[in-house]
This record gives sequence, structure tokens and C-alpha cells, in this order.
Amino acid sequence: MQSQTVILDRDHLARQTMEDEDLQREVLQLFTDQMVLKLGQLDVGVVDRKEYAHSIKGAAKGIGAWQVAHAAEALEAGKGDTQNLVQALRLAVDETLLEIRSILNT
Repeated sequence: MQSQTVILDRDHLARQTMEDEDLQREVLQLFTDQMVLKLGQLDVGVVDRKEYAHSIKGAAKGIGAWQVAHAAEALEAGKGDTQNLVQALRLAVDETLLEIRSILNT
């Protein structure tokens, strides 16, 4: 796994998409759409929040968004202040979406 300083592990994404750049763009767009939806739903109860965090974690691991995956995993585990964990996840997603949008706009 890449260092947490890497926002999007492009090598991992390439392996996951069999080096198909069109598929990579499609997957990144789907991830973006899913994150916008999921983040809007994080204000629900603890059980749902854990389910959403689990879903976000899986999607993030699929594309190599390790910071998002780690933040979602922490929220899913519920170890710490929930508000801080949600904020950390939002920040990681926002940072990742900025990088994805720069990729999609090229």
C-alpha cells in the first residue's frame, strides 16, 4: 500500500482497470458521484454512518484513494470522536475529489 501522502495511487487504479484509460475515467467519475452522495448522507445515525463508512472504504480501496480508505476505516471502527472522524473523512474525500477532477478535466 502507498504512503498516506499519496492522494490517488494511479498505479493501483491502472492495475484495477487493466490499464484502460477510458475505464479509469469512468471509474473515477463513478467514485466522484458516489462520494458526493455518500457525504451528503453522513449526517444520519451511528449504524447508518458505519455502513456508509464501510461502503466508502471499499470504493476508496478500489481506486487507490488510501487517505479516504483510512479515514473511512477509522469512522467505521468508531474509535474516537465521531465528529472529528467525520470531518477527517470529509477532508480526505475533498482532497481526493480535487485530484480526480483535475484528472478528468485533462
